[in-house]
Amino acid sequence: MQNVITGACVASDDDIINLAELPINNNENRVQDPSDKTDISSILDYKTYMEFHEKIIIEKALSLTKGNKSEALQLLKMNRKTFYDRLKKYGILKSL
Repeated sequence: MQNVITGACVASDDDIINLAELPINNNENRVQDPSDKTDISSILDYKTYMEFHEKIIIEKALSLTKGNKSEALQLLKMNRKTFYDRLKKYGILKSL
């Protein structure tokens, strides 16, 4: 729950969290119910789903801090090594 709220705060463009910014209400990024076999190609495994959203949150934090990595990792309350490992993993360092 805390991670969902933290992610919504980072994803929000203002001081108010809208329902569309919560992953449970965001149809674009929602993982389909596995019992729905109509489009099996859109079902993501847990790891892929989490990595997708983690990258978005890190990019949003960097955007909010105008590329300041120290401020971004403080905003995310993330360990420095973990933060830099994720930048490398998602290729974010190349885009800065």
